[in-house]
Amino acid sequence: MTPVLGALENWAQGREELLMHEGAVVAVSAVLKRAPKLHDVLVSALEGLPIGLVVRTNKVKPSAWHTESVASIERLLSLLEWHVKAREGSDYEFLPIDLSGEPSVHQAVWSSIHAHSHLGALLQAAISSVSESLEGEALDIFNDQLLGRLPSWAGLDFGVDLVVQQLLARARSVSPTSIEMPGHFLDAFDEMVRAHHANEQGHDDDEQLEPGDVDWTSVDAIRERLRAETVDWAALQQALRDTNREHVETLLALTHEERVAMAQHGQLGLLQMNAATTLMTSGEFAKALVLFDSGLEGKVHAMSAANPLFAVQNDNNHLGVVPERSRRYLDRCLPFGPENPTVFLNGACVAVELGEYDEAMALLEKAKAHGVAVKPFKNEALFIPLRDRRDFKVLMT
Repeated sequence: MTPVLGALENWAQGREELLMHEGAVVAVSAVLKRAPKLHDVLVSALEGLPIGLVVRTNKVKPSAWHTESVASIERLLSLLEWHVKAREGSDYEFLPIDLSGEPSVHQAVWSSIHAHSHLGALLQAAISSVSESLEGEALDIFNDQLLGRLPSWAGLDFGVDLVVQQLLARARSVSPTSIEMPGHFLDAFDEMVRAHHANEQGHDDDEQLEPGDVDWTSVDAIRERLRAETVDWAALQQALRDTNREHVETLLALTHEERVAMAQHGQLGLLQMNAATTLMTSGEFAKALVLFDSGLEGKVHAMSAANPLFAVQNDNNHLGVVPERSRRYLDRCLPFGPENPTVFLNGACVAVELGEYDEAMALLEKAKAHGVAVKPFKNEALFIPLRDRRDFKVLMT
């Protein structure tokens, strides 16, 4: 960036503080009677460098170059894609989660990008700035571009992948966990989520047991406690770590009836749902479904209700459609749709796989009524059976 900053500073010399830069992101602000041809000044500095400029002018007639730079979404994405492709082959890293009170793990990592990935920060700032300034048909076009271009960028750099996942989720108005990502991203995110949950719950997954402690690393020890005349459900809950792989494997080794019995006491159902979601995000759908089966028999929390409906879709898990399980998941999760509208969208996908097309349409209409932008899903492969329906065409306009 040195030659670029030098050129900018030379251009801004003698004026107010016009130049701001942090890492790879540079901003220039100017209030002038006559707009300078900044791009002409920078031509020599930019030659041979992987940098694209978007120049905006105000109260002046833009030149053809200005018009192209601000009006062509395809041009912007092509420039950003050039940056992304240049990183192919570099080490794949994951970010520590910023625990500064963010409302979700995804949002916490998203907010951490700027400190760890200049490339991710550039994509985050550039695309967010553009998308937030658009509305109406222009935003629809931009989202179509995102949906068409961004998926091919995943798998090169964690910061880029996270931006891609977040923006695709935003364009589709779904939760980030609904976006399929490459395996190494899932592994990295899984490690972060486990570390985050462990920190959040104030425990160490490798903590040493004291005599008399509940031993969630032993199936026999847990079964012995479940057979006690009076089961200490609070002790079982306090000792269970939904981020500890050994604890989760113990949960999986128990019978469905044993897990259901636990799910109906305290937060043991929620802990099973948390563990199932972690398995789902790491691509272990078969195991995730085992824990969703039992966790759904306890108290269901609204913000967890969309994940089972994502996991149960054959389109995601490739395990085949199991009608009885799918209908049970719909019964347990759909009541939480008004609080978590993604439930309606995921439920529509499940209904299509069951061949219940009228129900799928009803759920899509509820999703739209509760604020989900369903239009980006008009070409979703799962909805092919609905495309010739008049109500589907009207809903997607």
